[in-house]
Amino acid sequence: MRFPLQLALTGFCLWANAAVAQALPAAAGYVASVAGEAFLTNQANTSEAVLGQAIIEGMTLHTGERAGLAVIFDDGTVMSFGSNSEFELDHYRFAPASEAFRLAARFNRGTLSLVTGAISRLDPEALSLETPQGRVQVHAGHALLKVAE
Repeated sequence: MRFPLQLALTGFCLWANAAVAQALPAAAGYVASVAGEAFLTNQANTSEAVLGQAIIEGMTLHTGERAGLAVIFDDGTVMSFGSNSEFELDHYRFAPASEAFRLAARFNRGTLSLVTGAISRLDPEALSLETPQGRVQVHAGHALLKVAE
């Protein structure tokens, strides 16, 4: 008689966990390279950047002194950050089937080497970076940015 009660409690616990759990956001890309101290912050949780780690919308990337971090997005866009950089990924959408393209971010400080991927070739207006000094739009190719504090 005890087995049905345990089964019912187990089922209730699984249902409660499923009701509370939220769907994980889709990855926009991943960490391709880490040198020195680099961190990722998402929803006030900060962790060290790890090779292969997913990059998602809303995430902030930070590099420390004498550090570097490279990210490859799903469309092939590559971003390499130098020391003392801070980058916030606001929106990322790469859906060729529905012709939906967008990469919107804020680059607050540091150095950035950006090599555009398919997103900017398919929609030249899709990639936009905000900096403290203004907006940078990269239509295709390679861009180097430096934002001083």
